[in-house]
Amino acid sequence: MYPAGELSDIVRRKAALRRKIAGRRLEFTIVAGRALQPLAWIDAMRARWRGMSPLVLIALVPLTVMLRRQVVKRLRTAVSWMRWIPLAVSAVRTVRALRR
Repeated sequence: MYPAGELSDIVRRKAALRRKIAGRRLEFTIVAGRALQPLAWIDAMRARWRGMSPLVLIALVPLTVMLRRQVVKRLRTAVSWMRWIPLAVSAVRTVRALRR
């Protein structure tokens, strides 16, 4: 039906195609593993949260409120300092321009 040379050529192309597919599968596995790392971390945190005692979870509420207050205070301070950034940048530009 097919000459021997043609059949061996088909076999070589088939083997090359299989190697290419295996390489792509390996590459996909690596990329998918990297992409799913954040989901694995979230799943571990969720399991830890569910494993905690209800009393611990209730005790975390006041702690969270106190922590939130501290964060809000620091944010307000940061925002008040950020207000002066445009003035500082323009002052630096002016000094650089005067040096030239």
